[in-house]
Amino acid sequence: MAGGESPTRRKRATTKRARPVAPAGPAAEPAPVVRAQGAALLVALPAGTAPEAYPLDLSGELEEWSLHLDPVAEVVELATGGLGDWTTLGHAASPTERALAHVREAARREELTLVFRASEGVLLRPDLGAAEVRIRATTHGDRLDSRALPILLGLAVLCAESWPVGRLGAELARRTAGPG
Repeated sequence: MAGGESPTRRKRATTKRARPVAPAGPAAEPAPVVRAQGAALLVALPAGTAPEAYPLDLSGELEEWSLHLDPVAEVVELATGGLGDWTTLGHAASPTERALAHVREAARREELTLVFRASEGVLLRPDLGAAEVRIRATTHGDRLDSRALPILLGLAVLCAESWPVGRLGAELARRTAGPG
């Protein structure tokens, strides 16, 4: 062979590899988790919360929430207790497409929009030079606008903590529980 190349090596180099085909039907593997463009979205926490109890990256907790049986209903239920003041303290999450779809669905829920509209609380944004946004101002017609996103993500994380079904939610619940 020219150049000392073996026929096997040349064949391997020129053979196109077939792409793996996912099996169809009930034996199919679940779709891999895909991150939403690697974006790190701010997560707000209720004012007065011990921020050190929460990891700065809350992506895993958000993903666990998205696996709950009815994650949107849980956010609505948690929010109906009232919102109060919230703040962004550097906590963020890179939501998966699944989690983002649930958050978007929640933003369109009329009952959640009514809770936000009735709120007297504010969203403190020290990351924006201590800017303050009235929570009621995050409504736009019959839905929430993007300014509500940090609070929606915070509510989702609190659901993962309040109703832990995974390791990260359970760990968060343990860390945020009072002494005793």
